[in-house]
Amino acid sequence: MKKIRLTFYKPARDGHYVDNAISSWTKLFNLKAPKELTCGHVALWTPDEDGLFVITAMPARVVVFRCGKSWTSTMRFASTPDNKGGVCVEDASVIYRNPERWFYCEFEVCDDVYEHFIRMMQIDVNHNKGYDKLMILSFFGWRSANDNLKYICSEFCFKHLHVAVDQMWTHLTNRVCNQLKTTMSPLRGAYTLHKCGCDMYNMDNSLLLAGKK
Repeated sequence: MKKIRLTFYKPARDGHYVDNAISSWTKLFNLKAPKELTCGHVALWTPDEDGLFVITAMPARVVVFRCGKSWTSTMRFASTPDNKGGVCVEDASVIYRNPERWFYCEFEVCDDVYEHFIRMMQIDVNHNKGYDKLMILSFFGWRSANDNLKYICSEFCFKHLHVAVDQMWTHLTNRVCNQLKTTMSPLRGAYTLHKCGCDMYNMDNSLLLAGKK
């Protein structure tokens, strides 16, 4: 069995205006969502070859670094000539270097499903069409005609989460597959998962918010 994590990025007054706008706007349509779930971005986190997300120093258990890979779609670097943005995979140690800004929920899948899940995400990475800044308007209910081959973060992550958990046939994963939609914003997705019964954790693995049972 392998574990995968769906991670959510918390907004703050740090100059990341797009994340702040997305979280503030989508909060208006999710007023019942607990404040702990406020977020403006989402990414999938897969472990390293040993199934680890974090390597720690013993016996002090001080975190050395976060390992594995982070998968998402982002406009980061989209304006530079050598990186058009869009679907990408990066080292988790780079993406989660500010762990206090992230929280996650976790799913366990069998090995063959996990391998298929990785292959499908890599296909999207290999065929990345770039990130159009107009896609940001997808969070506000509008989609331009030339964006249909590109992803926003929640579309990519929720699509591939479906690929992974759809074959697990548990009560929780059945609820997730029935209720989580690729058209949802990061906040709506987090709130939906919470209502499905998924526990949310801080990056130090402490419980942030228990899922509804």
